[in-house]
Amino acid sequence: MNTCHFNGCEEKVRPGTQKCAFHRKKGICSVSECRNQVYARGLCVRHGARKPCEFPDCEGFARYGGFCCKHGDKYTMKECAEEGCMNKAHARQKCVRHGGGKKCRHGGCDSHARFSGFCSKHMESAITAESLVSLANKPTIIMPKPSMRDICSALSPQFGHSALKTSPHANKLPSIKLSYEYKPYFVVNA
Repeated sequence: MNTCHFNGCEEKVRPGTQKCAFHRKKGICSVSECRNQVYARGLCVRHGARKPCEFPDCEGFARYGGFCCKHGDKYTMKECAEEGCMNKAHARQKCVRHGGGKKCRHGGCDSHARFSGFCSKHMESAITAESLVSLANKPTIIMPKPSMRDICSALSPQFGHSALKTSPHANKLPSIKLSYEYKPYFVVNA
């Protein structure tokens, strides 16, 4: 019984290949006698698919600007342009404290944006306004108003409520609501 080519895999190979069903689409490292899968450029990580970190004596692999995640943050992120400030720069080469953050979208407000472009003071009014706009853009469903006799005759056989029996003196209509799927349902106040 032949096992899969890759290190640590004990699965049976597929007919006519060196790989199991799980590894069938994985590439094999181009270095002879290597049993690792390809990471990039036909090589596994061990044989050079990933570049080493440029920081002295670091064994990590490069991610951002030639440095690993441990060292790259210090070299790729710029510091605030204000003298003596060591915070990370955002917009306009400044940290949030020195004016580099986004401002509130509400007209005339100079506070920093916290949620969806608004400061905490204007967030609640912004949500309300945006909700009204989104509701205004949804389609409106107009249904003919059913009579009490229509409602009771439709619901009586299904639910068997005596309160739903039609009466010539019935003058109170049940409230009608629309569900999420725009299918009407009725609430009968018995």
